[in-house]
Amino acid sequence: MSNPTSRRVQLPLAAGLFLLLLFGRVSSGDAQELPLKRNLPGSETFSCPELDLVTPPSPEEENQARVLGSNADQALILGDQERARDLLARATELDPSSPELAYRYARILEDLGEPDEAIEQYCRSMALGSEGLGIQDVQSRLDALVLAAQPEVSE
Repeated sequence: MSNPTSRRVQLPLAAGLFLLLLFGRVSSGDAQELPLKRNLPGSETFSCPELDLVTPPSPEEENQARVLGSNADQALILGDQERARDLLARATELDPSSPELAYRYARILEDLGEPDEAIEQYCRSMALGSEGLGIQDVQSRLDALVLAAQPEVSE
């Protein structure tokens, strides 16, 4: 009869010998060479995509968008952020040339935790000339959202 402890020793020795033979046959020329990763995630600078020029809305559409924006303000006062988001979404559809509506829509999207859509609306607002209206924090809010979306790289 064979000794059970000798089998316990023989298995790891056989596995080790097999691995030694296997890796001994692989030469450095057979190994896959991987390129060195030079760009760390998050090291790229963000730039807003080009804005397609929109056709100006009719006076009726502008007026409807203004009313929807006012209704969104009332919804915010009452604490109904989802309704305000829906109203501002419709308002920006009616008047896609308004930097103020795009900014307000981006703010509510940011508050509701929808950063990708908020980034898109902040970009629209900047491209449409929000700084000319006195809205100064668009770039800083956009930078903060983009930075938060980037993956962290360990030291």
